[in-house]
Order: sequence, then structure tokens, then C-alpha cells
Amino acid sequence: MRKLYYLGIAMVLAFTMLMTSCKKDDPVIPDGTDTSDEQHDLAQLILGTWDIDVNVSTMHEEESFNGETVIEDYTLLEEGMVECQFIFREGGKMTMITVYDENGQIQRYADELNYDIVDNTIVLDGSETMVVTSIEGSRMILDEHQTTTYSDGVYSWDMHLVCDKQ
Repeated sequence: MRKLYYLGIAMVLAFTMLMTSCKKDDPVIPDGTDTSDEQHDLAQLILGTWDIDVNVSTMHEEESFNGETVIEDYTLLEEGMVECQFIFREGGKMTMITVYDENGQIQRYADELNYDIVDNTIVLDGSETMVVTSIEGSRMILDEHQTTTYSDGVYSWDMHLVCDKQ
């Protein structure tokens, strides 16, 4: 009987501690679990206009062909991108605006894409995936990885995007 009494007290204490320590945190960091509520929350959080910081967003490329490996790391600005913006709208529509400086010639591109939220991932046009590594206040971090295997080698890249909401 005494064991049940102490077990009951322990359960009440644990429940009390759990309830007082739980709150809806801001920032929200997606954890990759598959629930419609979290997908809905993420879908709401990404809505709006996001400026990609081309000074700190990076690209890492690895090429391994015929036994030779080449690795390159650079910022998007070093690649020639001077501006980038993602505009997420309701209904799974997104506009991506990019501006490049191509040898002194400014080139502006606007692409309309469809997107879906799957777990903590943004799926663009049904195939390209960007993981929402974190979203905190007006800052979102997106990471993307892709590997392509050829008969004579492998090409892979990782992109790390630092996005600030307008």
C-alpha cells in the first residue's frame, strides 16, 4: 500500500512538472515528425516574403570523376547572385526571384513554383526538397542536398540558405 502511495505522489509531481514546463515556444524548430498540425504550423510560418542573405548563404560542391576529386565552397554572392527572394503564398504557390551579376550585366529571373510541406521539408514542384533546419522569429535556415551519379563519377552539392523575413 505504501508503494502505491509513493507512486501516486511521484506521478502527481511528474505531471505537475510537465504541465508547468510545457508552453508554446517561439521559436519553432520543426522536428521532422509527421503530424498534420506541425505541417500546418510550418505552412503558416513560411508564408510571406523571405530575403536570402547572399553574403552568408553558401554552396558546397564535390565532384569525383575518374579518381580525381574537386571540392569548392563559396557564398552565393561569390557565385554572382546579388539578390534572392522567396515569396510563399497560401495555396502552395511560391515565387522565386533571383538577380545575378553576369560579367557586369544584371540579369533578373522570376520563377513560379508549387510547393508542399512534408514533415519539416519544403518540396518544390514535386521534386526539389529544402529542409527547414530552423525557423525562429524572422530568421529561417534552409538546407538542400543533391547527389547525381554518372558512369564515370559522382557530383554532389549542399546549399545552406539564411533567410530573413520582410
